[in-house]
Amino acid sequence: MKTYPRAPLVAAALIAASAATTEKLVGEEFRSPKVEVLPIHGVPTFHVNGEPYTLPCFETYVPTERYFRQFAEAGVELFSFNTNVSACDYGHSPPTRPGPDEWDYSHFDERASRVLAANPNAMLIPRINLGTPSWWMEENLSEAEVLHDGSRHYREPNANATVPKGRAFPSIVSRKWRESQAAALRRFLDHVDNSEFGPHIFGYLIAGMDTEEWYHWSCSSEQLAGYSSHTRQAFRDWLRGRYGDVDALRAAWRDPAVTFSSADVPSKEARVGQSGSRFRDPATDMPVIDFYIFYNEVIPETIDYFAGVIRERVGPNKALGAFYGYMYEFRGDPEYGHNALERYNESKNLDFIFVTASYTNREFGTGGDYSRAPGHSVRLHGKLWYHDNDVVSFLAPEVYGRKLQRDEKGWKSSVERQLQVLGYTTTPEHTKWMYRRSMGFSICNGAYTSYFDLHGGYYDNPELLAEVERLNRVARSSAGRDRSSVSEILVVADEDSNAYCSFRNPSLASSMLDSPIMFLKVGAPQDHILLCDLDRVDVSRYKLVVFLNCYNVTDGERIAIERRLKADGRTLAWCYAPGYFNRNERGEDLMRDLTGIHVAATAHEAPTPRPLARAASESGLAGAIAGVVGQEPPAVGDAGDDSPFYVADHEATALAHDAATGLVTLAEKTMPGWRSIYASSPIMPPGVWREIARSAGVHIYNDSADTLYVNKSYLCVHADGPGVRTLRLPARHDVRSAIGPERVWRSVDAMDIELQNGETVLLELSPVDGGGQP
Repeated sequence: MKTYPRAPLVAAALIAASAATTEKLVGEEFRSPKVEVLPIHGVPTFHVNGEPYTLPCFETYVPTERYFRQFAEAGVELFSFNTNVSACDYGHSPPTRPGPDEWDYSHFDERASRVLAANPNAMLIPRINLGTPSWWMEENLSEAEVLHDGSRHYREPNANATVPKGRAFPSIVSRKWRESQAAALRRFLDHVDNSEFGPHIFGYLIAGMDTEEWYHWSCSSEQLAGYSSHTRQAFRDWLRGRYGDVDALRAAWRDPAVTFSSADVPSKEARVGQSGSRFRDPATDMPVIDFYIFYNEVIPETIDYFAGVIRERVGPNKALGAFYGYMYEFRGDPEYGHNALERYNESKNLDFIFVTASYTNREFGTGGDYSRAPGHSVRLHGKLWYHDNDVVSFLAPEVYGRKLQRDEKGWKSSVERQLQVLGYTTTPEHTKWMYRRSMGFSICNGAYTSYFDLHGGYYDNPELLAEVERLNRVARSSAGRDRSSVSEILVVADEDSNAYCSFRNPSLASSMLDSPIMFLKVGAPQDHILLCDLDRVDVSRYKLVVFLNCYNVTDGERIAIERRLKADGRTLAWCYAPGYFNRNERGEDLMRDLTGIHVAATAHEAPTPRPLARAASESGLAGAIAGVVGQEPPAVGDAGDDSPFYVADHEATALAHDAATGLVTLAEKTMPGWRSIYASSPIMPPGVWREIARSAGVHIYNDSADTLYVNKSYLCVHADGPGVRTLRLPARHDVRSAIGPERVWRSVDAMDIELQNGETVLLELSPVDGGGQP
């Protein structure tokens, strides 16, 4: 893992100061329910009063008793709704603190009362927003974040359509802002504890910043943020923690004059850099690289600070979590602030991570549910992945018809766009298949899940509510089965490497955004982890390890790869520019030392249309790949622009060439005890990765490009096109449908299933040899 020390920023000092004024819990009494995250077969799982809890939660932005009652009658016991401790930047709940000396918790009380009216024994997990009241911001403009042009307000039009208009936003490292919000948070918690709703609290979901999901307001704006005095000072404190002494800072930045007091936030010009370059040069750009690593870490550090405030109040037996972990979805762009999952995982206060289903590649049939970041790393740290399922139903046009004004300019195109990203389907049957896909993803990946009725009314149909009842039974029964991973493919991604990439790098964007759905269609499951967690994972069952965006590989990480992975006949596949950097050094020799293959840079790095790549031969692995893509397009590795890297190793076997230049873009090489494969881009047809996996000895469950999830006790397929599928198991099992049409197979290692396009099947697997889960 990264070996530099972590700086506390302002959190430790504030929590220490606040602890003196925090009232102690009375005696040893814990309010019911007692909630913990404990492992079952290595899978972190909610436990309520000592019993596993896998029954999904119901959430909505429209907290009416009607919707709460519908889900209570369908068997749901845990409910979530929006509230705030001061204000909500998006108006999902009325302000709790409308004025300096005014406090109004009536909206929380009303919403909680509606839940308990629907189910008197319900549990509550409020989504508490940490928005800032406008009056507070106007009175404390010195605490606002400053944009690169010196302003505090975003101009219109703005590329980030979700930014609330005409207002300033606080610097999240401002001590005054944190202390004010922490005081409001304690007051809110006191109100809940002293109300009739206190005994029903399951935990809290901490929400804040852009769309409540904790990404920087300036993420896709042309006005870059981070220029307040508060952020500048926090960056300097972070540098002290990272480097320890000024000589180390000067060596890294190659600046003999810089000090911890003079280091500054890089200018917009430095952050944007030169056009046409794929990477930043650490010889000149280390201040920018360091700033981006800091700029991402500061968000989970802020979340952890407020989680610590809550933990001081509620004790250890309530579940705490927050939105985070969108690296894949946000294309690795460090301007968003979601490239610090490692920092989130280190928190002692947070039990789970709350991640909304991806809004990309969600479509019926062709799409899938997937983790927006390396989710297996969350499990390795004992935290639970909470999959927030907000897929809409066939009722979406009706719901949107109520939501939007018909005369609103552009309303029709807005609706069409929303329907696309939210997974709209046109029939009740198709909607049910989408719900089953989300449940299959959650169960097979050891995740918790929810029904998020985003705009209210998507489930308002007897057929869909009956499906919710069926899904609840499946979710509940999954707690008694082994949901551990059987993946033989390990996908490794790195967060700090994103900071080495050029501003809004198109190659990084395609690698991060498109790879999750591509891997879902390989026909075998995968575990995704962070590079820094290689020392935590048991690598013995992995036969193929894919290094996705591991451009910066440190000495310690290189040693871990050498000792733990380069053995046992394992195949290591390296993508794009593996190990091109080692902290503040870069070079082709660093890639060759890591991969065993001479990967060279082309003379140009300017983005141009990528020439389509062709399979190199019709024999061996190249022949298998040729069987997938043919000798003509579709392409191998079509990432939208050409790669500046190619294989210049005469001892490596070419698997594919660039069609225009003839340069080798995909190659393999046998190494002592292991095999090395280099791909100029990870984005290849799933069938190509399937053949690479098969050649590595990975068990292939499905030879079709369907969305597939598998663990020790379940297998889920969402059909990408109609037809018969042959599903192959690694050993003989008894197999039965977990939901849907009854299907039973006794003592089989293969099953033929005829599926319609988009149909989802979720199967329970029970080994027949007496081992494993009965």
